[in-house]
Amino acid sequence: MIEVKTCTDEQSKDTFDMYAKVINIFKPTPVHYRGDWLSIEESYDPAEGSLFLIATDSKSKNSSVKKEEILGCMGVKRYGEIAILKHVAVDLRYQGTEVEIQFNNERVKRYEKQYNIAIFLLEELEKLCVSQGILTLIIGTDSYYPSGLKFYKKNNYSSLKENQILDNQDIYCAYQDYKDIDDTWLIKKLSYNVI
Repeated sequence: MIEVKTCTDEQSKDTFDMYAKVINIFKPTPVHYRGDWLSIEESYDPAEGSLFLIATDSKSKNSSVKKEEILGCMGVKRYGEIAILKHVAVDLRYQGTEVEIQFNNERVKRYEKQYNIAIFLLEELEKLCVSQGILTLIIGTDSYYPSGLKFYKKNNYSSLKENQILDNQDIYCAYQDYKDIDDTWLIKKLSYNVI
């Protein structure tokens, strides 16, 4: 059974290590503790700052998660009632039906089962946001989830115009690569019906 967990402050260092290893499957440059969108010094309490969502296939009751148990993960930043999802990674070991998508301007193969996990993570993220009083979720669909545009549109996400990002100080503070031309930013208003 796939389970979604958030990590505690005590687990944040180990979880970040595992998260970085999964992300690096997709990303050619390493994920650093400083200077990246997520910083290890930040709090991972959902009520405060950054947090991780990780999907695991762990059957143990132990709260710690081993690297090999991670199926996928997300990096999320909270600013008041706004949450911004920037990183999505799904482990390539979980392969199903081949699909061809664009990735870093190249055509590559990915597998259908990954998207099932990504969909599951997004559904759980929406529930988590609502439970924490977050009713606006912004998605950056860049190379971390390159097929995200079609997927998010099916799930009622709409395009966010550039001036809506750059003119909003809260959103501007939430990520460093806001001028990345490869990004497509999407937004969704959540409701308590999600829970």
